[in-house]
Amino acid sequence: MEGRSFHRALLFAFALTACLGAESVQAAAPLEFADHGKSVRSLDSAEIRKLAPPTTKKIFEPHEEAEIEFQALPLVPVLDAVYGQKWRESEQILFRCADGYRAPVPTERIAHHWAGLAFDRAGGFRIAEKSPTKQIELAPYFLIWDTLSDPAMKAEGKTGWPYQIVGLDLISYAALYPQLVPGPGASAAVRAGAGHFQKYCVSCHAIQGQGGKVGPELSDPVNVTEYYQKAWLKKWILDPSTVRKGTAMPIAIPLDLAHRSRVADEIIAYLARFRR
Repeated sequence: MEGRSFHRALLFAFALTACLGAESVQAAAPLEFADHGKSVRSLDSAEIRKLAPPTTKKIFEPHEEAEIEFQALPLVPVLDAVYGQKWRESEQILFRCADGYRAPVPTERIAHHWAGLAFDRAGGFRIAEKSPTKQIELAPYFLIWDTLSDPAMKAEGKTGWPYQIVGLDLISYAALYPQLVPGPGASAAVRAGAGHFQKYCVSCHAIQGQGGKVGPELSDPVNVTEYYQKAWLKKWILDPSTVRKGTAMPIAIPLDLAHRSRVADEIIAYLARFRR
């Protein structure tokens, strides 16, 4: 009888886990804080809410393109409590996500604009992205910005909005991705393209193994500029859906950004630097 009772309890536990789904499992996971790859602290949801009391924040959310209220923890008090002054002296903070996405965000952006770790919203903690159309689960945390009272942040579009955040790490971009930094002899276009790639591309894409893991590798074993004609590669960068219907690649460069065409040209010049 004891064996049967244990077996039934185990089956019930498995069924309960399945009903709760991946979102609840993620939400229960602790948030990991690191400094250049070295662990600093690990905090569960109850511990992290003691560092920064939750607030209700209405923002313009760029994926749904609508005003939404989120329950969120102001990010700066959390960083102050975990890292002290050190985070302000760091070049960037890398947000690590459950799906492999790695988003480096300049520390200056966080220090000068309101940012929050959202953890809930009415109707379920997810967003319905318009382009490309899909439902996105956000748990355990979603980085949001005050786009209603800060026009500069609204103009950034979807740049710097990682979700399913499971860890933060103080980093130097050059130390994290040394081979992605242009050499001293790089042209002005290549140097500019490196900056654009860092801002809009590296979270998803890698070059020769360094960078994000969500999107395709761009230069190993063959550089993307070798098998795409420049005109089509530029069209792909500016609006992927005009090249491939149903693609998961979003419009990374904001549509209202001045000189979008030049930005794409400079990214292509930077990518071509890695041709073998």
